[in-house]
Amino acid sequence: MTNKILALKEKQRQMKVGEIWQEVLGTYNGYVNLKIGHETGLDILSSTKKIAIELKNRTNTDNASSKKSNLDKLAKFKAANPDYVCIYANINADTKNKTLKGSIKKLIHKGVEIEHQIGYEFLKLILGDDMEYIIEFVKNTIDKYS
Repeated sequence: MTNKILALKEKQRQMKVGEIWQEVLGTYNGYVNLKIGHETGLDILSSTKKIAIELKNRTNTDNASSKKSNLDKLAKFKAANPDYVCIYANINADTKNKTLKGSIKKLIHKGVEIEHQIGYEFLKLILGDDMEYIIEFVKNTIDKYS
């Protein structure tokens, strides 16, 4: 029972970290946090930069069917808005090294191109020159209140 409670608390903490990152990135310089219930089902949108994002905290957050559903949402948005870059993004990879290195891969899903961006490559796209400062602030804030 104790292990189940600890596992639940850790899962809840990870979900809160994901919510914090969605708020941080979705309110940064031209981006909008779409929150729950937006008609697109996506997480973040920038109409000025023509970017649509489905955001996950870790690469292992989605199981196969959830990932397919999220890619479906992005593909539907891309088909209706071909001038947008649609990104399935993970803040963290399964290892710290992969997060620091980051990656960008293009994939075709339902006939449209979607980018899968992980780690620092994704954060650099959104936060630009403010990336290191904002990452440090978010980490310190999470650590302070965890």
